[in-house]
Amino acid sequence: MNNNVAQIIVVLLVLLSCKQEADFVTLSVSSAKNGCNLSSIVENVVVVPLETNENCLLDQTLKVKVDDDLMFVLNQQEIFLFNMNGSFIKQLTRRGDGPEDVIVNGFTLDTNKKELVVWTPQQTVLFFTYDGRFVRKEVLDKSKQCLSISYFDFFFWVKAQTFQNVDDVVMINKWVLKYDKDFGLIDSLLLTSYEGAKGFVSYDYSDEISIVDNCQYVHTPTTKRDKILRDTLYLLQDKAMKPVIMIDYGNLNYTEIGHPMMVGYPITLSPIQVSQRFIFSPYFEYTEERRGYGLYLYDKNEQQGYWAKQGIMDDLFGTGWISHIESMDLSNDFFYYYKTSEELESCFPDRTVDDNPVVFIMQLKN
Repeated sequence: MNNNVAQIIVVLLVLLSCKQEADFVTLSVSSAKNGCNLSSIVENVVVVPLETNENCLLDQTLKVKVDDDLMFVLNQQEIFLFNMNGSFIKQLTRRGDGPEDVIVNGFTLDTNKKELVVWTPQQTVLFFTYDGRFVRKEVLDKSKQCLSISYFDFFFWVKAQTFQNVDDVVMINKWVLKYDKDFGLIDSLLLTSYEGAKGFVSYDYSDEISIVDNCQYVHTPTTKRDKILRDTLYLLQDKAMKPVIMIDYGNLNYTEIGHPMMVGYPITLSPIQVSQRFIFSPYFEYTEERRGYGLYLYDKNEQQGYWAKQGIMDDLFGTGWISHIESMDLSNDFFYYYKTSEELESCFPDRTVDDNPVVFIMQLKN
């Protein structure tokens, strides 16, 4: 059997069933086709031009979640509520030092209870109704620093890290914790442990967990070459981690001109994410050639990899390169990206440079 065909079959088997025994497989970025168009991966795109007024002046860094006809936008550690037409409804949280103020590190949506769930630098989790009324507070384990919280199918998933001194060497441990719908701890799993002086975890707050057909996959990248977890997707199975797919980026490294403090380190990877049809592996390149996001994408239906070195080309709306996309939830069937009004001047002429960004919600092909 041809090696490429055998590799494809293994990939499909790995991702079709949690119980299927399959060999570990490597997907090589160097053998992928160059470039990827938006139309080849999306079934539908909803365009949401966010309203601009004195009560919702947003900068260029957004985190977005959607439920029904509501869009929640995190910007500058504050959360704003819009409808799906982009009309501003209200500001839900406000950053500050007052008793009613909240500094938001991140958030998720409990789509069953219709609650906004935020986590703070004080290791607390605050629950609000969708219109901003406070419901309750939970206190996280102080020994583990929370990095993100996600909700999916009646469970909360928390990404966290701890620091441990072993013989005067600082070890950094990455964890995934699973909580029930009432935020009671069900289980915890150590993902990786490494010396802080010899590598670091990318502080990318994208979800490190993917849930497809009740299978849980995890990827928590570090910059260390000798840690397989750096570029490998794992299956969570029976309280253990099984390596299933590695994305091989070859010798893409930081260079002295690109980033003097990072010479020789491999490029920074964001978490590998899995949907029904696609495998996404975003990365950040910081070299003399370019500074920006890229993406490796594997289409399971077409059995083909694509290397979008500058991002995905928007051939639907003409907005140029899409350098970075983010998942809406752990199933990874919906992603979003956004463009500033300045970037959209030619294709959205009614927007001024001072207007809020335009959000694009993508439903992926199955």
